[in-house]
Amino acid sequence: MSSKLAHLMQRTFCSDQNSYILQLSDGNYHRTYGLLDAGRIENNILRKKSFGSYQKNLDSTINWICFDFDVAKEYLNKPSFKDYETDLHKIVDCFCEALSKIRIPFLLEFSGNRGMHVWIIFSERIEYYRGYMISKAIIDATELTLPPTVHLDLFPASKRHSDGVGLGVKLPLSKHE
Repeated sequence: MSSKLAHLMQRTFCSDQNSYILQLSDGNYHRTYGLLDAGRIENNILRKKSFGSYQKNLDSTINWICFDFDVAKEYLNKPSFKDYETDLHKIVDCFCEALSKIRIPFLLEFSGNRGMHVWIIFSERIEYYRGYMISKAIIDATELTLPPTVHLDLFPASKRHSDGVGLGVKLPLSKHE
């Protein structure tokens, strides 16, 4: 079962770059060399590691966009953290409901620690720029507004990609340290 899941995850989430992100015991992610293939995915899941894929393919296309919602860092150690977590869940629920209304399929996951990922997967690779424009259009169409307690990171984060590997996102089923 885990082998089939790992192959599906590779096809869905992984870029064709020869590196991926792996979380260290101090909580920081670092670039690890090697293709994030089904074998590595399965091994990392079984070892309960936190790992992720870079979004950008070598040809500057992407396979997915991700909306990374988190409780804002400055609210993490506050006594009313549970209230901020409730704010986060309300925002994400409204966002997902709006996506459903406009018939955009998505995957939702608890990203660990303090947030949620909303993934939109493409059946074919699209240009990086188009992915950014789609994410901005989705924000406009869903009329997303955030309270100060909730932070949103977009993947892709800008119209233009870097010349490097780009940004990575922790994949579903991986565990934060």
